[in-house]
Amino acid sequence: PSAGREVAAAVQPRDQRLRSVDQWERIAALAAATPGVLAVSPVVSGPAFASRGNSNKSVALLGVQPDAYRRVVKMDDYMTRGRFDVTGTNTLIGTDLAQDLGVTVGDKLRVTSANGRSETLDITGLFDMGNRDLNRRWVLMPLREAQNLLGYRLDITEIYVRTDQLFEAETLASQLAASGSAVVLANAD
Repeated sequence: PSAGREVAAAVQPRDQRLRSVDQWERIAALAAATPGVLAVSPVVSGPAFASRGNSNKSVALLGVQPDAYRRVVKMDDYMTRGRFDVTGTNTLIGTDLAQDLGVTVGDKLRVTSANGRSETLDITGLFDMGNRDLNRRWVLMPLREAQNLLGYRLDITEIYVRTDQLFEAETLASQLAASGSAVVLANAD
């Protein structure tokens, strides 16, 4: 700009996107072969909005492989209503989110990711993780659907690991992270 001349600019922030795990299949196999590891689950997560009617809530989408995720996080223990069914367009949401949006098992829920993609999901179950923030924000859905919705193609953002070495969990996470992965130790037996 110079004197007597006006300039207009539109600055657009970059998309909110977590870094994906490079070569995640290799990292997951390495983690699964590590002594003390009981189960491994790939997860893709990202921000979205959940809406029903005029109600909107900011949520965190978690795309999971149902069988692998259940081996790491004992979801059956947290289910309060419905069933654990995360296939096709089926989803699980927390009890607080259900209350905030006025929905229950059998209802439909529209989710829209930060990149503008949206999907209508069928609520098959409600969970209570014992943490109000998780109950208010988590929306569990199939891994492939979440990858498409969040724009990750075939990538994931985290690897959840279940271990039987409670006091070695931090060391295990550090070792796996040094191999280039984003690891979350979800549970220790």
